[in-house]
Amino acid sequence: MKKLKYISKHKISKGVLAASIGLGLGVTTVIPTHGTTVYASENTVVKYEELAKDFLQKALSQDFDGLLTISSENLKAAVTKEDLATLFAPTIAMKDEFKSPQANETKTNTVHTIVSHTYQTSRGPLNVVVYFNKQGKVDDFNITQPTPTLPYQSPSYDHPETYNENAITIGEGAFATPGTLTMPKGEGPFPVIVLVHGSGPNDQDSTIYGLKPFRDIAVGLAKEGIATIRYEKRTREHPIKATINKKFSIYEETVEDALLAVEFAKSVDKVNSKEIYVLGHSQGGYALPKLINADKNDMVKGVISVSAPNQEFHELIIWQYEEQLKRLEKSGAPAEVIKQQKQAIEMQKMMFADIDNPKYSKDNLPPQLNYWWYDLKDYIPADVAKDQTKPMLMLQGNKDIQVPGSHLDSWKSALSNREDVQYKLYPNMTHVLFNFDGEPTGQEYALPNNVAPELIQDITSWVKTGKISTEPKNENPTTNWENILVKPGQIGRVTITKPINLWTRDKENKLVYVRTLQPNEVYRVYGFSSKYGGQFNLGANHWVTDMDGYVTFEEVPEELKK
Repeated sequence: MKKLKYISKHKISKGVLAASIGLGLGVTTVIPTHGTTVYASENTVVKYEELAKDFLQKALSQDFDGLLTISSENLKAAVTKEDLATLFAPTIAMKDEFKSPQANETKTNTVHTIVSHTYQTSRGPLNVVVYFNKQGKVDDFNITQPTPTLPYQSPSYDHPETYNENAITIGEGAFATPGTLTMPKGEGPFPVIVLVHGSGPNDQDSTIYGLKPFRDIAVGLAKEGIATIRYEKRTREHPIKATINKKFSIYEETVEDALLAVEFAKSVDKVNSKEIYVLGHSQGGYALPKLINADKNDMVKGVISVSAPNQEFHELIIWQYEEQLKRLEKSGAPAEVIKQQKQAIEMQKMMFADIDNPKYSKDNLPPQLNYWWYDLKDYIPADVAKDQTKPMLMLQGNKDIQVPGSHLDSWKSALSNREDVQYKLYPNMTHVLFNFDGEPTGQEYALPNNVAPELIQDITSWVKTGKISTEPKNENPTTNWENILVKPGQIGRVTITKPINLWTRDKENKLVYVRTLQPNEVYRVYGFSSKYGGQFNLGANHWVTDMDGYVTFEEVPEELKK
């Protein structure tokens, strides 16, 4: 998903559908004096919100010398005044609209204190995010459109009494990234898995709406005696410093930090340094063959690829846009929306039109294409993996609308010469690794869910025994309701018969619109509230109103109740 909305000439735009500790930062403070900002001595409290506002005002007034003065050495080494002028040009054109900021939560991790303010503009709400280092200097920044956040539900297999979590830092210097080590309780030593993100500037949990698949995997594996390391993606923690690099590639975005996390794992007490694995999701799985080649010290024992494509990346992007068009047409979307999607497809095709033109090279790029894309020209991951010898586990969902299940067959065909690769296709698993009973459209991402337990069980089995069962798990028939698993706490199900709104409730118990549910969609029901005319709870504070003709409720049959 695109999150960087003002345009850098070096930014990538792939268009794909991702625990911290408090630091006693007694460093510098801002003291307003005659309209200027003065930084005081150490051992004073830093007023980060004022610093963040001052940073934006310097940018809007085009005081780039002043902006660099309050920046870290790492940021100053990455950007010039000319770069800043280019980066902020769209923002400066709208400078009168950046008024009356709404302060968001200030967060502190092992690398940065992150301050975010929301401004209401003609382009909709924009978040100005400023990253401060431990000395109170601006270390990076971003201007993004805010993304919806929904309540997260912890999975049934999360047992906090079985593990400890500690904040960690991966790497050092300009691109140090914060992360979390999830360690099973016990003597150890334990195997460890490094979790590598998919596309986009993902956080360490790979959060999307209310879903946190990497957190689910971490706590699920901890219960099984397997440690994990997850971390903020470089493009999230260092959005400008990373992407301003003219030669920014998938190595800097994905591979380098994964290897640094592997190196970190080797130094952790109670980790078996001979049992370090890497799990790559989506683009992370796509990059695994590159990671194996880059593992010169032979630190990684094996790799787990989940929902990984096996074709040139730009071709996958165009396919995703075209499939989204089909879904829009099928759902009866407005003509203007259909038109916009068709235009988006044509823009993508124009962007990639010259990628195979022999007149261009990495040192002579097509005018509309940046290095990230050209670096992946002709890269088919399975073609690289077929000559490698690290054991691989390939897992894929058959209800994945971003990387179709057919890609698993492509991997199988290309790696047919290898006997150390195992494969499994999950009939109902989506790209974000939860099971979904209906026809996937992407809207199901906005509903509460968790990583499929069988995925975690198979990863556990493979790490501990080197094998998994390729046969579908036979559920107890008494827990199935017309081939749909009845979950603990479920009291029934609703079938949508006419388009109807899905809601959450805020802290004041007021309704907040999420999206519109469509006919024939079926959802589990976990409770009923008499408020707002009567509403069914679909889980994790998601509600649909009991309206005749719009929803049909059925109670769980008596023989299936738990």
